[in-house]
Amino acid sequence: MTDEIRTPIGFWLKHLDQLIEDGFDAALATADLSRRQWQVLSVLRARPRETPELIIELQPFLTLPDAERLLADLERRGWISDRSGRHELTADGVVAWSAAAEHAHEFRSLTASGVSDEDYRTTLRVLRTMAGNLSAAAATSGAGEAPRN
Repeated sequence: MTDEIRTPIGFWLKHLDQLIEDGFDAALATADLSRRQWQVLSVLRARPRETPELIIELQPFLTLPDAERLLADLERRGWISDRSGRHELTADGVVAWSAAAEHAHEFRSLTASGVSDEDYRTTLRVLRTMAGNLSAAAATSGAGEAPRN
């Protein structure tokens, strides 16, 4: 067995996740945005959302306290407005999103550099299947968590 195979998937998932977090934050810093702010703006760019909808769409990245803090900050900056609990991008928010978009797209391209479209789709399919396996196991165990080894 090669070292590549011996290193468990959990290591690679955590390692990649941290690299993505740090890399996205660095890429978006020139636009004065964090990755989470970028995600909220991107979701709201598609259409206005209420806070619970945002949390559902951005799981596992946001909790209610995180979302409330981010939304308050984005509203303070004038990038989103809150109309009776429904958040939407303002014209300044669209400008902020656009200023960061090129940096975000460049970082995504760097992340997937050298990975074929087929390999990328296969990786997503495998990860989705593994997550489904563990979610199903957690649901049937009744404990709310997947069994641990």
